[in-house]
Amino acid sequence: MKIWAITGGIACGKSTVAELLRGEGCAVFSADDDAHAVIEEPDVRDELSGQFPDCFADGQLDRRKLADRIYADPPARQVLNGIMHPAIRRRMRQHIEAVRADTEPGVAFYEVPLLVEGGLENWFDGVLAVTASRDTQIRRLQQRERDAGRPELDTAAAEARLSAQIDPAEKARRADYSVNTDQPKDFVDRQVRDILAALRG
Repeated sequence: MKIWAITGGIACGKSTVAELLRGEGCAVFSADDDAHAVIEEPDVRDELSGQFPDCFADGQLDRRKLADRIYADPPARQVLNGIMHPAIRRRMRQHIEAVRADTEPGVAFYEVPLLVEGGLENWFDGVLAVTASRDTQIRRLQQRERDAGRPELDTAAAEARLSAQIDPAEKARRADYSVNTDQPKDFVDRQVRDILAALRG
């Protein structure tokens, strides 16, 4: 079985595309899920609490506080990546190897936001990039924080998060296929199904 990456910027709609693919019967993995699992590993958690003690309260990681810290402080972001990325990549390798060991025809997907930044394109058989306008990204990112009951994310803070990643248009340029989620939902659905049909074909 082949495995393709789904990538794109923050709040571009990667999870929406991933859900559409699941609805079409595809297995979809997520590096974000791997990151959440890795944080619970005792060794990783100890390193995080040692490096970012101000982001823990009563032994619990305050994810919003950590995000605000690393997006405002590039050296801190490098420290975080140095702790998290090796463990995340180990989990990714395990999933990818399991998919490739499956002799059934078909295609699975892996949602990897930092695919290009991490130089991981060659881990996969191809890349599907998800894009959206910057205004859409900011609006969705702010809505996501409200929906989670977290403090309002101002535009400057949202811009800082977007600027920490490669522009979605550049990711699309380097991908095999791209989907723009500024379009109406039925159009996005059709795009995804057409791409999946091509990959299965």
